Amino acid sequence: PMRSVLLLIMTALLVHSADGADAITEQCGSNITSADEILDVIVVGNGPSALALGALLQHEWVVERGAPHVSSGALKRAARSLAGADLGSVGGNVIDNLGGKLSARCVSPTSALVDALRFPVSDGGGQSLLDVRRRGPGSPTAAIIGRGPPGGSWHDMPGETLTLSPAEWMALPGMAWTAKPTPSGRATRGASAAYFEAYARDLLVPGTSVRGNVVSVDVRERVWHVHGTGPTLRARALVLAGGAYDVPRRLGIPGEDLPAVSHRAPAPRRARLLVVGAGLSATDAVLRWIDAGGTVVHVFRTAAVDTRLCKMFGGNYSPSYAGECSLAALAAGEKQHPAYLPVSGAQLTAVHADRTVDL
Repeated sequence: PMRSVLLLIMTALLVHSADGADAITEQCGSNITSADEILDVIVVGNGPSALALGALLQHEWVVERGAPHVSSGALKRAARSLAGADLGSVGGNVIDNLGGKLSARCVSPTSALVDALRFPVSDGGGQSLLDVRRRGPGSPTAAIIGRGPPGGSWHDMPGETLTLSPAEWMALPGMAWTAKPTPSGRATRGASAAYFEAYARDLLVPGTSVRGNVVSVDVRERVWHVHGTGPTLRARALVLAGGAYDVPRRLGIPGEDLPAVSHRAPAPRRARLLVVGAGLSATDAVLRWIDAGGTVVHVFRTAAVDTRLCKMFGGNYSPSYAGECSLAALAAGEKQHPAYLPVSGAQLTAVHADRTVDL
């Protein structure tokens, strides 16, 4: 058994929360002329990814010709191949193929390509190669449905939450980040939430962002029917972008509901914390806890090299992610820190009332 003052289980499952009872047509506006209209796309969820998709549907993301200052040969070849093209009209296989050849921290080849085109010189540097232009008449009609304001879970996180990435990297295509960063260079939860609300207001066609809750969906004659407590909305395509914050993944082990166990990072303090998992949320929790003077026992199922932490931040050092790169080295046993103990290749099987756990 292993004893810890608190236990934090940091795992995530991409599911959409369906509690609550709001009408799903509260803020339809001019984009949706009638509940009987068949839209082109409905996006369930209104976090950053959903908002970026809405912007892509309603704007051209044109790759500018000529890329004199880029960070790699692979990116230069990708920019040359896509020069003058609208990313929204490029086949997914092409984007995945080009993005898959780029060195990137993100998992998605599409995200890797878009990020590289926006910041073509190393981490966050260079002039963007994407020219964002409003599409003309006949652009796809869309509804982006969220339970709260645009920005999704950024409105629900604790007030002291900071972004993992530098503040300006939180910007989405078509709108610059203007809020002042913290002394660490990160953005606050409030600044992030405000930015995403402004993005929906300024970049999306009025009425695209719909406030409400989805309780069920079904498809009939190749048309998706999205049901809430109000009128049903219909579309030819459906995107589930509910994220992971609302419904954290549970391990299904004895003691998981004890008071000392949390599935979200508690406010850091000078105490001992056991963190289970090695993704981005776990990384953030470990760093914040150590910075506050606490100690961490970090448990993950695989070898360190196979964790998302080490895949994203191991190896090449980046000043923009100094803390994350340092933690990857600690997890892999390349460095040591008196407040951090990694336990690789272990799986949590039970939590006990005396705050011991079984691995």
